[in-house]
Amino acid sequence: MNRFSVKRRFCLLWCFTVLLFPQPFFPGDTELVSSVAEENKDGPDVQILMAIADRLNVKLTFKLAPFKRRLQLMKDGEIDFMSGLLRNA
Repeated sequence: MNRFSVKRRFCLLWCFTVLLFPQPFFPGDTELVSSVAEENKDGPDVQILMAIADRLNVKLTFKLAPFKRRLQLMKDGEIDFMSGLLRNA
């Protein structure tokens, strides 16, 4: 078994565990902070993250910032995670 398949299996197992048993990971009053660009505040990134937060039963807040500033916010620990969709043909 090569290393890639082990990582892929672990990721799949983790995803299924989160979807089936979301409550043990986060207490009810957990708040996560993410950031998106101003022009994407109503885009698919936000919709996907809100759906995940709803499924995990956590409150999610967003900070609006350009990409460079989001990287700095991540380094400083002011946001918990970033997401982004790559649009291509």
